[in-house]
Amino acid sequence: RKRRLYGWPRYQLDFPLSCSGGFAQWKSTCLCSIVNLCCRNKTMKHALTIDVEDFFHVSAFSKVISPEQWSSIDGGRVLANTEKLLRMFKERNQNATFFVLGWVAEKYPELIKQIHVEGFEIASHGWSHQLVYKQTEEEFYNETKRSKQCLEDLVGKPIRGYRAASYSITSESAWALDILADLGIEYDSSLFPVKHDVY
Repeated sequence: RKRRLYGWPRYQLDFPLSCSGGFAQWKSTCLCSIVNLCCRNKTMKHALTIDVEDFFHVSAFSKVISPEQWSSIDGGRVLANTEKLLRMFKERNQNATFFVLGWVAEKYPELIKQIHVEGFEIASHGWSHQLVYKQTEEEFYNETKRSKQCLEDLVGKPIRGYRAASYSITSESAWALDILADLGIEYDSSLFPVKHDVY
């Protein structure tokens, strides 16, 4: 069953960092592609991705819960829930990509190793779930580098993918794509070709 937004299935497409046409052209092409996919009666492949974060990390709570409070709120829900997903995926022989928040990786390193050992892709979800367009370029670079390094140290291989908090790489923060490429990120999964209040 697909979630629908504005009458269309909600598809989220990855932006290849090697795209020469730029952000605006890519976004326009995606919108046309989505319409074409929805209108054809053909089998479509789907990708399954998981953001490894807890409820108190999300942007909706940023005005009432600060990152300094996270450790006192954390009750291990992200650990239990992720382990439950891993069991379900194993039972169904399902693959997925896990976009892991750096804060979670630092707190639960064995969980990240478990995800990797079970054959799932690990990708970066940044360090502290801050909206990209509210960060300076230097802050974004430092947070992303810290997250990528932490994850690479845990899994022993390069981290190829990235997803911004609340899909916050927008036309206002497209500069982030250059930083991701500079850090060796090969693909970004932060762009939704739809109108939303935060992206």
